[in-house]
Amino acid sequence: MTDQSGRLEGLFALFDRFWLVCDERDVDKHLMSWLVFAATGWIIRWATIFVDHHPDKPGLEVAAIIAAVMVPWTPVQAAVIAWYFQARTA
Repeated sequence: MTDQSGRLEGLFALFDRFWLVCDERDVDKHLMSWLVFAATGWIIRWATIFVDHHPDKPGLEVAAIIAAVMVPWTPVQAAVIAWYFQARTA
C-alpha cells in the first residue's frame, strides 16, 4: 500500500509543478485568448462559406443570419481580451 501511496504523491507533486509553471506563465490566459481567436476565425470562415452557398437568399436575410451568430460572440471576445490585458497589467 505504501508503494501506491508513494506513486500517488509523486503524481500529485508532478501535477503541482505543472500547475505552478502554467500559473507563473499565465498559460490559461494565453490559451483562452488563442482559442477565442481561433473560434472567431472559424465563425468568419463559416460566414464566408454560408454567403457563398446561398446566393439565392436576399442580402438582408443573409446579413440577419450572420448577425445572429456574430452579435452574441462579440461580447465573449471583448470579455476574454479584457481579461487577458487586465491580467497582463496586474
